[in-house]
Amino acid sequence: MKSDIQQRLGALSIELDDQVMDRQLAAIETALTAPPAPVAKPRRSWRYRLAPIAAGLTLFAAPAAAVAAESTVPGDLHYPVKQVTEQVRSWFDPGIVVEHRLEELETVLDRDAADDVVSD
Repeated sequence: MKSDIQQRLGALSIELDDQVMDRQLAAIETALTAPPAPVAKPRRSWRYRLAPIAAGLTLFAAPAAAVAAESTVPGDLHYPVKQVTEQVRSWFDPGIVVEHRLEELETVLDRDAADDVVSD
């Protein structure tokens, strides 16, 4: 196949006059000596800008939710968050779950006592 292409190219005879030859050589010389064209920086999509913002919010929101859930009792919206943080904290302090259950019991009893006073 290679020899076939060489034969076809050898059979071509292109004659250029001096003016065309000079223009072609000038164009080649200009292309070789010209500075490279600036490469356009690809534009990043909005997802690339959103990712660091989402990561920052996540790093801020998780501890904030854990702190907000510390004083919850069963039935509150953030109580499941409190249970998850208790499980993690119990790796370091096994008595934390018992302490929290006692605090919750006191809080619920205080709320019930306050409700009885108001209803009387």
